[in-house]
Amino acid sequence: MSPSLPQQSSSQHDTGSGPFQELQETRRKLFQERMVTFFRLSREMIYTHDDEGVITSINQAGLRLLGADDPRQVIGKSIKHFFHSEEMYDYFKRKLFDIRQLDNFEVILKRMDGSTLYCTKTAHAVLGKNGEILEVQGIIRDISDRVKTEQELWKMNLELSEMNTKLQETRNIMIQHEKMASIGQLAAGVAHEINNPLGFLVSNQTMLKKYCCKLREVFTALVELDLEPVNEIFRQYDTGYILDEAQTIFGENDEGYQRIREIVSNLMNFSRADKGTAVELYDINTGFESTLVVAWNKIKYVADVRKDLNDVPQIHARGGEINQVILNILVNAAQAIADQNRSEKDVISVHTESNDEWVTMTIRDDGPGIPREILQKVFDPFFTTKEPGKGTGLGLSISYDIIVNKHKGKLSVKSLPGKGTVFIIALPVNGEIPPDVPEFPAP
Repeated sequence: MSPSLPQQSSSQHDTGSGPFQELQETRRKLFQERMVTFFRLSREMIYTHDDEGVITSINQAGLRLLGADDPRQVIGKSIKHFFHSEEMYDYFKRKLFDIRQLDNFEVILKRMDGSTLYCTKTAHAVLGKNGEILEVQGIIRDISDRVKTEQELWKMNLELSEMNTKLQETRNIMIQHEKMASIGQLAAGVAHEINNPLGFLVSNQTMLKKYCCKLREVFTALVELDLEPVNEIFRQYDTGYILDEAQTIFGENDEGYQRIREIVSNLMNFSRADKGTAVELYDINTGFESTLVVAWNKIKYVADVRKDLNDVPQIHARGGEINQVILNILVNAAQAIADQNRSEKDVISVHTESNDEWVTMTIRDDGPGIPREILQKVFDPFFTTKEPGKGTGLGLSISYDIIVNKHKGKLSVKSLPGKGTVFIIALPVNGEIPPDVPEFPAP
């Protein structure tokens, strides 16, 4: 019998054994070790849970993130327990079951001590042969610091926006004050320009009156002579009537010049009161009269002004600022009346009175009134019912600041639609006026 050849081990021909198998096993173990190391040393939370949401594994970073000391505090619990709200978990679960994978899903997690964290969650579902979910694997990253930074940035942006708004408001208020100062300067200039020709007109009027008196004396003397030719001339030219009419005209001129003097005086008073913010003795009746001269051109065609100005004590105030308030209210009343286009004039009535504590001015108009729903907004900055370009919405806001904040007084409004509006200014008789320090937003 021939010697048989040594049989070659079948394992040498089996690809599932030998060096190849050992290489594969080594790779598998190395990969497994890497994954375990990655799972254990990762700084982000890595976890798995089953299809019911029960946590089946979690790394050390996850325990730290959730504030747990032992895996047993977390494993076996539903992931739902660590969501900030049930609605948030339901939304997460629904999205995951719909699309099987979520990237950077923002969630708020609840830690063991009840504190919260802002996180992003990336998760995917491991599916079975029939498409059922066997397991969910996820990574959660803490972004609380980023969210905090963003919140601080938002807060800073809001503060900057508010500061810009205040700066804009301050700028507009300063512009409004500049306008009032310009009105005061204009009033002073107009008064000065009127005063110059008024002086020589009054002087000439006085001389003409003297000359006319001399002529009347001559006329009387000639009449007493009873000379027919002279009497005929007087009758022909109606000299007696002319002299009598001249006296009447001189009287009317005197009245007109006196009215001009009063207007000039009021303009000068308005301009003097508007020159600065010094606290001085102030008469509200005089302030109204001088302000009415400035506002008269707006009022005279639409309303008659009825004055009931009683004796009131002088108070310590910044006269120019109080005049500005009165001017704002009068002009607003005139504009409201004008907007109605009535065929007859309306009435603006002004009443002053005082007691031991307050000097009060009530300004009432028969205009359209203010609707109830906006009555409480009339003193708000930039609130206006006027058409664009016709009002800034600052007049009454500045008025409120002047009366209430700067003079410790009261400014109120009452109105009924169709019945008119009433503004009441009340100023303390013995109030201490705080220094006029401009308020600017803090840097």
